[in-house]
Amino acid sequence: MTLPSEQHAPERADRDWDAFILHVVEDRDEIVGPLAEALGEKGLAIWYDDLSVKLGDGLLQSMDRGLAHSAFGMVVLSKGFFAQHWPVQELDSLATREANGRRVMLPIWRSVGFSEVREYSPTLADRLAVSTDRGIANAAERIVEVIRVKRI
Repeated sequence: MTLPSEQHAPERADRDWDAFILHVVEDRDEIVGPLAEALGEKGLAIWYDDLSVKLGDGLLQSMDRGLAHSAFGMVVLSKGFFAQHWPVQELDSLATREANGRRVMLPIWRSVGFSEVREYSPTLADRLAVSTDRGIANAAERIVEVIRVKRI
């Protein structure tokens, strides 16, 4: 099956993907995979390592390209994310793209609340986020609304 996230859409000439999903492996099966699939079914091109990294690709190089060539960066914030040190580099890459008030980062909370996010990053806690507690379909709808408005 070929999802739209594996295709290059003509209206995205300046970007290869609508969004990049930054996550830790612990969130892959329950959240990230289903979310990437739901967004792909809604016509969005999503950079997700299981769909975007091919045999023989360099993982770090592919991630850098995905970050640089995505209009948005979704960040799945979870207890597992907070426990890792490596996501900080990708998170910093997204933050640097938000020059001049341009919104790029779309936070997604997985089984965490405001106090946990604030403890990790007061800046991230200040952003309106979507929680997966209300289901993947709800999260996907909220994300699609933001990305489609940006396309117009």
